Amino acid sequence: MILDYIKGFLTLFLLIKILLYFVPKNVFEKYITFFAGVILVIGLLYPMFRFLSEEGSVLDNLQYEEWEKRLLEVAFEAKELEEKGAIMMEKVYQETVEEQTENTIMIETIKIGGETQIGGGDE
Repeated sequence: MILDYIKGFLTLFLLIKILLYFVPKNVFEKYITFFAGVILVIGLLYPMFRFLSEEGSVLDNLQYEEWEKRLLEVAFEAKELEEKGAIMMEKVYQETVEEQTENTIMIETIKIGGETQIGGGDE
């Protein structure tokens, strides 16, 4: 990769030098020289631009992975809450059934006790 970059830059440099050799010595020479210099600077900075653009995609991938990890954590927490809610509902249901059973037993006991007293007093 680095060797390919060096070959490409040297080829660009030689092409610019050949172009400058064939340019006539007139008023446009300084503009063409300036433009050739700009092209060489861009050629030198190309790997840095490429790295920065790749780094941006790497950062995007890292952010996506972090978001996906957090999403899985939230889904896991939601499942835990759902399970805890089901356990709580079951406990509340059992307590309610126990209370109703106790109340029913007390009412039946009072009814039976009242009938027994009434019935016992008559006999």
